[in-house]
Amino acid sequence: MSSTPTSAESASATARGRAVASKPLNTSTTRSAGASASAGKSKRTPSTASTSSKASASSAKAARAAPSASSSRASSRGSESGGGGFKVTKLSSTTVTINTTWTPRPPQPAPSASASTSKSQSQSQSTAPLSASSVAEQQPTRTSDPLQVAAQVYPWTYMTSTLDACFKGAEAAATNDLETRTKELSEEESELAEQRDRLEAERALDFFEELGTGSFAKEAPEIMQLFHTHGDSCARVETEALKLASRNGPDPEDEEPLKVYNDMLQVLEELHNEATKLHASISKLTEVPPPQLPQAQALPATVTEHAQSTTKAGEPAGPESETAPNTDAPSALNTTTTAETSAAHSQVSSVFASCLPVLRARIANLTMAQELIDTALENVALGLRMESMGIV
Repeated sequence: MSSTPTSAESASATARGRAVASKPLNTSTTRSAGASASAGKSKRTPSTASTSSKASASSAKAARAAPSASSSRASSRGSESGGGGFKVTKLSSTTVTINTTWTPRPPQPAPSASASTSKSQSQSQSTAPLSASSVAEQQPTRTSDPLQVAAQVYPWTYMTSTLDACFKGAEAAATNDLETRTKELSEEESELAEQRDRLEAERALDFFEELGTGSFAKEAPEIMQLFHTHGDSCARVETEALKLASRNGPDPEDEEPLKVYNDMLQVLEELHNEATKLHASISKLTEVPPPQLPQAQALPATVTEHAQSTTKAGEPAGPESETAPNTDAPSALNTTTTAETSAAHSQVSSVFASCLPVLRARIANLTMAQELIDTALENVALGLRMESMGIV
């Protein structure tokens, strides 16, 4: 068999190539061709000759419709892509070449934040001169008309003068009130100061009167004077006793070497006894209760009976009862005076009580000085005895 293709086969191949070439260009023609083919198949199975003739007819229709579809699609795509399109070239019955002049455009980037910011800044800059111009337009214009200037200044001048007058009036009223109150306070303070001075003077008089009455006023000065004198004597004698006790031995030229020690012991004994008596006197003085003022004398019995007979229950007191002395007043006065005198006595007693520890210390020092002199006396007597015996 020869390998030369028949006319029917070439026609079918041509029809298939045209169908493939026209498929992406016009979908409507392919749909119609498919519909007709399916309709033919459903009726009956055609022969080979009829099939080839129908295929050639359909391919011719597709070839006529292809340029129009390609041109319309190219025009549509060119309009969409901005000037691009398709160009179909038929080389042979089985080969179709498609050339395109469409060039894709790069995608546009989305607007960024910086772009939006710059846009807003440009808008604000564009509106800034407008706002400045509007502010400049809103500023008041200054006038040189004296009447207008006076009309503008007068309200402020009137307000300031009114406020100054109000302030001055309020200040004057406050100053007057303060001066008046100051005078009142000074008068009250002067009265209080006079009463205070009077009260202090009365207390001082009562204090000195209380000190000048009773045995306390007589004994207290003597005891205090004796206390100071005894202190001076103790200081002097104690110093001499220390010097005497620190001597190495008696004076060889002295005929009675032990007499000095005996005299010192006697002086120390006298000071010791005096300190003991002074301690007892001060203790007794501080323990003595404050003197009591004499009680008010009782009224006579006749006056009391007469007052009771003239005054009855439920009746006002008569003139006799009004002239009768008040027995409660002297007792209250005595109580007040007793309290004041006891306070004065306690003040002086505290001063004397502070002397007792000093006297105790003096007694202890005198006792120690006596012991030192006794020891020194024994040492001197022992040395003299040893010398008389020829031991030393």
